[in-house]
Amino acid sequence: ERANISLARVLDQDNVKIIVWERGVGLTKACGTAACAVAAAGARKDLFARKVKVHLPGGELILEWRESDDHILMSGPWALDGEGEISLLQLQS
Repeated sequence: ERANISLARVLDQDNVKIIVWERGVGLTKACGTAACAVAAAGARKDLFARKVKVHLPGGELILEWRESDDHILMSGPWALDGEGEISLLQLQS
């Protein structure tokens, strides 16, 4: 079957580098879901801090897993990668 794959390399206590392969797409510039998953898993394993900079091919994200409410906050730049149109009628068939 097909799967999404994320590979992570811990650079130091405050930085991690990841690359993401998404099924049907291939290598991606960034993936917020993967960044959150890596941040939570790494912090749980004490590989890095609960606030970490995630380096992706498309840029950097800051992820903070807050102890106060157990939420993960993500911040970073965004960019429009493309535009398109689709007819809702096409979705019905």
